[in-house]
Amino acid sequence: MHQRKRVLVFLVTFFSYALFHASRKTLSGVKASLMADWTHNNSMNEPYVYEAFIPTVAEAETFLGLLDALFMAAYAVSLFYWGWLGDRLNPRNVIVFGMVGSATALVSFGSLPKWLHFYSAPYYLLTYIIFGLLQACGWPNEVAIMGNWFGGDNRGFVMGLWAACQPVGNIMGSLLIALVLPLGYEYTFAFNSSLMVLGALIVALTIEESPRRESYQQIDDNETPSEAVDMRTDGTPIGMLEALLLPNVIPYCLCNTCLKFVNYAFFFWLPFYLTGKYGWTERDANTLSIWYDIG
Repeated sequence: MHQRKRVLVFLVTFFSYALFHASRKTLSGVKASLMADWTHNNSMNEPYVYEAFIPTVAEAETFLGLLDALFMAAYAVSLFYWGWLGDRLNPRNVIVFGMVGSATALVSFGSLPKWLHFYSAPYYLLTYIIFGLLQACGWPNEVAIMGNWFGGDNRGFVMGLWAACQPVGNIMGSLLIALVLPLGYEYTFAFNSSLMVLGALIVALTIEESPRRESYQQIDDNETPSEAVDMRTDGTPIGMLEALLLPNVIPYCLCNTCLKFVNYAFFFWLPFYLTGKYGWTERDANTLSIWYDIG
């Protein structure tokens, strides 16, 4: 039973975090369509009765870059908070809240302006910052749950396998965008938001934060109640400064930062540049871009 639970935890956390990545891939995959809508530079010659939100392509590209930068800034800052909160609350519930909140922010950013013909720079900036803040709850709390269930000598191997959820999520996001984009870019945001809500429901109903919590709810035949409670007793969570000063934390952070420079350049802009440079459709660009994540 315990082994089956571990497999379930692995799969649910794997695909729930893959959905986090798939949802943040949405803007990356529809930048050309979004920019065409903002500037009224539409290859389908769709009639517009509203003034262009952004007058030039260059300004639209700059605004998209600003959105990416603000998303990452909000994401980076809030990682500290969500990790701290997950240590003090049930990390599963934090993940569920973040997934539902991310879904709400994503559809508010990408779908509602198109449906309501409401284009506002402050609105776009605010909703995407909120999206970044909520997206950050996933990684520290998913890792915390995995750490609770998978300890011992094989943790490195298991976590190495589990970390593939990030490129898998990117692949899922790109393929879903290619599938839904013919309906309109706004539906890619709505579809990914719906998947996030579904994923949150699955997380809430299927997994526990740790095996210790299960042993408290269903005491084993060879275990006394006091022993079950003792298994759930953990040390006091350390503070942010203490965590930062742990051996090798800062060097690892700096190394990962350098890798992220390259990774997120491709993550945010590869489909857009393939469309602009080679004239490919966004569907083809998104489909081809998955090879970076496969590699």
